[in-house]
Amino acid sequence: AWMLAVSGFFSFCTTILAPLPVGATVLAGLFLAWRNGWRPERKALKILLVGLAACVPLALYYAMTLRHGARAAQVWHVDTKFLAYVVYELTGMGGIGLSYAELREIARSPQLASELSHHLPQLILPVAQSGLLLAVIFLGLRRRAKTAEQPLLSGISFVLLFTAGVFAAGSFLLQKAFWARHYAPVFPIYVTLLGLAIAGVWQNLRPWLRLLPSLVCVLLVWSALNIRFAPSLRKEDYRSAAQFTKSAIAEGKTVWWMAGGYPAAYYRTYVRPDKLEAGSAYQAFCAPDVSVLPLPDYIVMNRTDLVDPVGTVQKLIAENHYTVAARYQAFTIWTR
Repeated sequence: AWMLAVSGFFSFCTTILAPLPVGATVLAGLFLAWRNGWRPERKALKILLVGLAACVPLALYYAMTLRHGARAAQVWHVDTKFLAYVVYELTGMGGIGLSYAELREIARSPQLASELSHHLPQLILPVAQSGLLLAVIFLGLRRRAKTAEQPLLSGISFVLLFTAGVFAAGSFLLQKAFWARHYAPVFPIYVTLLGLAIAGVWQNLRPWLRLLPSLVCVLLVWSALNIRFAPSLRKEDYRSAAQFTKSAIAEGKTVWWMAGGYPAAYYRTYVRPDKLEAGSAYQAFCAPDVSVLPLPDYIVMNRTDLVDPVGTVQKLIAENHYTVAARYQAFTIWTR
């Protein structure tokens, strides 16, 4: 009871979506208790009620943020391709295959099959890893289901499938992009299930089957190291873009900052939200109509599908003969 109350509270502190996996866990526990005739202790009920009460202020805070219009960015249209990407990232294939930027471009292409065929060499390891994961989960859980652990496996599987199913259905119905990070509260359930499956395969007497979990672990470790250190898988290089902007401001140049404001502030680059002046940077993508603004010396452009979805700034760049001054990961800096 203490573990459920404390973990549920910290899950609430982490994400607004925590009630879903926590509620699924409680439902699974109630079902198993009813099926096996268990009766909860009064002390355990008091602990769970205290944990629930501790979550109430957080629930009120989340309700206030939603009421004030807090929304997530809509970068992708939610369809089967988007859900496939979420699975791709959650299962650790992102570090041994195509990068996020490459996948985004492929997903936006009308010729999806043709684009995928051009990247077949980069898809070999992800496909192999997905096959190994499915084999390990199927063989391991089938073996453990024959033991006294069957109720535990049923409960864990219910929490995972119920939460993931609601997330997927909600994404489709509401066109709300639930990214892999949104599955963070339920990800430990997936890891637990995978660990039980690996242990089940290791109990098999056939030596060649024991090789499967080893291969899965090797690919997952390799993927994690690539995500951390591979240059092609780096995230947006806000640091370099902010340093370039600070240098331009120091020279008295004007800059349109077409990117997030909080990362710029983190790297001590002041971006004005109101107007453009000499020796300053202006957060242009928040302007009602950038076409009426005076043209800057530099344009710091992040992902165009996010900061310039209509293409207004890209049109100004082409019409006024801007050239590329520098490129960083997910950034292009234009100058006149």
